[in-house]
Amino acid sequence: MNAATAVADGIRPGALSEVLEEVGRQPDPAQGTGWPTALEPGAVIGRFELLREVGQGGFGVVYEARDRELGRLVAFKAVRAGARRTVREERLLCEAETAARLSHPNIVTLFDAGRAAQGPYLVMELLRGCTLARRPDPGPVPVREALRIAVEVAKGLAHAHAHGVVHRDLTPGNIFLCEDGQVKVLDLGLAHAFGHRKIDGGTPSYMAPEQRRCAPEDERTDVFAMGVILFEMLTGELPYRAEGGKALPDSATAPGVDVPGQPAFAEFISQMLSIDPVHRPRDASEVLSALTVFAQDAERERTADLRPRPVPHRRLAKRSGEHPKSERTCVCSVLSTEILRYSEQSVQIQAGWKARFNARLASSIRDVPEADRVVLDSGGSVAICFLGDPEAAISGALGLLGSVAREDTPSGGMRVRAGLHLGPVKLVKDINGNLNALGEGLSVAQKVMAFAHENQVLASRSFHEVANCLSAAYRPLFALVGVRRDELMREHAVYELRLPEAATRGPESTRSLSEESPPSAMPLDAGVEA
Repeated sequence: MNAATAVADGIRPGALSEVLEEVGRQPDPAQGTGWPTALEPGAVIGRFELLREVGQGGFGVVYEARDRELGRLVAFKAVRAGARRTVREERLLCEAETAARLSHPNIVTLFDAGRAAQGPYLVMELLRGCTLARRPDPGPVPVREALRIAVEVAKGLAHAHAHGVVHRDLTPGNIFLCEDGQVKVLDLGLAHAFGHRKIDGGTPSYMAPEQRRCAPEDERTDVFAMGVILFEMLTGELPYRAEGGKALPDSATAPGVDVPGQPAFAEFISQMLSIDPVHRPRDASEVLSALTVFAQDAERERTADLRPRPVPHRRLAKRSGEHPKSERTCVCSVLSTEILRYSEQSVQIQAGWKARFNARLASSIRDVPEADRVVLDSGGSVAICFLGDPEAAISGALGLLGSVAREDTPSGGMRVRAGLHLGPVKLVKDINGNLNALGEGLSVAQKVMAFAHENQVLASRSFHEVANCLSAAYRPLFALVGVRRDELMREHAVYELRLPEAATRGPESTRSLSEESPPSAMPLDAGVEA
C-alpha cells in the first residue's frame, strides 16, 4: 500500500483500517523487521523525508521527518507489527480506527497511516519536549504540577472514553510533556491494534489487576494506570511491585500517600488503585471531575512544603465481613434548586407549587439510578448530589428549566432558579441508614444559585471546565456571565447553562449580572467556600 493522499487536518477516514487489514493478511507475524536498513537520515518513504531519529521503543522507531507535499515537519513512526490479531481482537481494531480520528488538545494528532515495502508506518504531529518517563528531574513531582499534568491527561482520556476508546497501555512513556506546557497522550489504542499487548513485554507495574488475569478491560483499566502514575509522580515510588505480569492477589495492598492539606486527594488516589475495579471511579470523566477540584484547592494552598511522603501500607479494598464506613468524602456534581418567593405564598399555593416542582424535578432525573444520587429536600429548596456522571446534572438542570419555562402560567406563577457546582461533599449515613450530604460542594452550589435570576441555571467555573471536556456538544450551551462576589467577598466566575434553543441565539441572550438578583433562599449548608 502506498502513502495516502496528503490531508492537512487529520487522517483520512478508513486509512488506518486499510493498513491494519493489509498487515493482518501478511504471513509474517513480525512485520516491520525491514525498517532498520531503511531508516537513516535522508531516506525517503513515500512523501516523507526522514531527518533524524527522535526516539524508539517496543512499538517502533520515531523519526523527525518532512512532509514534502504539505511542507511541514512531522513525526514518522516506523511500526514493528506484533503477532497477527485474532477474531476476538477485531473490536480493538475498530476502536483503533475511532482513536485515530479523535481530535483533542491533549491527544497527539494522527495525520496519516500507510505501508511501505519495509512495513507499516504512522505519521503524527511532531512534539517538542520529553515524555513523563524521561523528565530531567527524576524525583517526585510537586503536588500542583502533578495535578496539572494529571488533569490534562484526564481531559484527553475523558474525551477518548466518551467515544468508546480505552488506552490500555497508559504509562509515563505515553504521556508527553511539551515545551510549551501542553500535555499529550500518545499511542491511544494503536499498540494493541498492531499486535503489541502490554503483558508481552511492557511494564507490568502499570497494568490493572484485570489485565494481568486476562479478564475484560474497560475505562477503569485506564483509571488504575492513572492512579499508578499519580502515585509515582507524588512519591517517586510505585504502589505495587510485580514480576513477570503475574496477577495481583485480592489481598494485595499499596502504601497510601500523604498529601498535606488534601486528605481527600490522597483517598481518591487510593480509590483509583483499588484491586477490584468496582471500587474505582467509573471512567476518566469522574477522575477529571475530582482532580479539577483538587487542583483548585492546591492553587489556593500554595504552602511551602507540599512534598508527599509514603505512609505505612493500608488496605484499599473492603474485605468481606467488614462493615461499610458511616461516612465518606467524594467529589460530586451538585444541582442546587429553589422555588422563588416560596415563603411569601399561602399554605395552599405552597402546596400546589411544591407538588408541581417535585413532579418536574423527579421527571428530569428519572434516568439517574437512586444509588447514584442523594436528594436533600428543604421545602422550597432542593439539592441533588450526583455521584456518577456529571452529564446527569446537566440533563437534570435542563429538564427542570425546560419544563418550568414551558408552563403557561399567569404573572406571579411558579418560577425557579438553579446552580451547578463540582466539589467535595461528605456523605453521611444516619442512624436509620439513610444517606445525607453536607460540605463545601453543597455550599458553593447554593452560592452560585443565589446569583441566578428566575428560570435561570448558573454553573461554577469548575463545573463548566469539566462539562467542556465531556463533549463538544455542551460548549454552545454555556455562556460566561461574569464574576460575582459572595457575602465573604470571594469571587465566583459563573456561566449560564441555556436550553439548546436559547443557545442558538448567541451570547446576547445571556442576562447580565448587573441586573438585580432575587433574594437568596434559606442556605442548604452552613459551610463556606475554602
